[in-house]
Amino acid sequence: MMKGFFQDSPYATLVLAISLLVSLTSGGSFLLMALAWVLLGVGLCALVFGNSGDPGYLKLFFLCFGVYLSYSFMIDLVKISDPYVDYFRYPDQKGFFDRASKLAEFGFVDMRHEAYEEFEYSELPLFSYFTGCIQRMANLIDGATLMHQKLHVAWFAAMCQVFVYGSIRVFFKQKESFRYACVYAFLGHFMFFSLVFLRDVHVAFLYYFCTYMVLAHKRVSYGVWLIPLLAWACMGLRFESGLFLAALYPVFLFLKFQHKVNTAFAVFAGVVMVGAVLVLGGYRSVSSSAERTLTRYEHYSVDGASSSSFGKKLYSLPWGARHLAIIGFNQMQPFPLWADFVPVSDESKSALAFPHAIAGIFWVCVWGGILFVVATRGRVFKKFPLSVLILFGMSLLLLYLMVSNADTRRMMAMYLPIYLVSVACYRVIGPSAKRVAWGSVGCLVVLHFVYWILLIGK
Repeated sequence: MMKGFFQDSPYATLVLAISLLVSLTSGGSFLLMALAWVLLGVGLCALVFGNSGDPGYLKLFFLCFGVYLSYSFMIDLVKISDPYVDYFRYPDQKGFFDRASKLAEFGFVDMRHEAYEEFEYSELPLFSYFTGCIQRMANLIDGATLMHQKLHVAWFAAMCQVFVYGSIRVFFKQKESFRYACVYAFLGHFMFFSLVFLRDVHVAFLYYFCTYMVLAHKRVSYGVWLIPLLAWACMGLRFESGLFLAALYPVFLFLKFQHKVNTAFAVFAGVVMVGAVLVLGGYRSVSSSAERTLTRYEHYSVDGASSSSFGKKLYSLPWGARHLAIIGFNQMQPFPLWADFVPVSDESKSALAFPHAIAGIFWVCVWGGILFVVATRGRVFKKFPLSVLILFGMSLLLLYLMVSNADTRRMMAMYLPIYLVSVACYRVIGPSAKRVAWGSVGCLVVLHFVYWILLIGK
């Protein structure tokens, strides 16, 4: 089985070629790190999926890693001269690079103390320590660049697609699963966010790994101890994301042991383990992080929903309708589709961000299939696996909880269950699937027309 797993990985050459190209501007340390990340990716794929004998996992990993890294390097060449000053779309990247550079001045042991104890880094200690280590290792060889940091972002984005494929493979055949995974990898939001030096892709990786374990609970036993560890790690990236991820553990225990032990006992055990995660994370650090998070969210206003007047008008709707409208609007981001392109005077914006616009169109089509089936063949959901329905429900819950702080890069951590349900819905729709997809695009065009009218009427 393992022999077949390692066959046919032609896209490894793509990763090697782009790594060599980037090393011409970022130094030999980049090539060494790229090789290390490749080995880590191959090792993780083999460890989790090796017994399947399916070469699609490695093929998808190399393909996505190569494409994401190429796109990231292109943006770096065109838009970034000084990572302390220049940025593409998200100014937070400058702060993260500056933090990593400051931490890199310490030794690895002292760096950990700084990352976890100093207030400047304590909100995201694990991410600070991790990026600081990357920066220091590069400095010890020939100097760190922003591409050293973007390298691991591309890697985590690629590994997310591997778990997308693994999750789909739980229910569908190899060829069609690979096709669905490629569609998600290159038309979805990861194509754009794979180039941004932020922690959101890392958080999504932990979510997608846990989502896979929940969906494959019948043959995955290591989720009993691994999900709590990943939830604890996620708290070191973003506290509130780790807390929500910990809620997947009772779900896993329930699905895993529902026919073997009392259901109430399984859920109780899961709650106890979630409590253990909080203890392992350190009550004081967890509570202080929670306090900072709540304080920060209190300052979010209408402007947090959208930069467009269209998004702001949704807040004037009655309670209930307002929440549904905002959730729907948040799922259409970027809105308008040219939000990443204009104004041209904003140097952080560029037509090179076109994958984000493509992702916006794609995600509207994803929801179009779901809503069409809900409206016309709602009973079909009763046939969906319980694990899929529970995760889909949790995805909807997350969308609701993030109404006041909606951001695609944060919400995409739970997009996998939504996409899985959409795939199933389009399979139910059958021959009419293309018409439903084009109808979804048509609705998006109408909304842009309404937006244009509101803009003219200002």
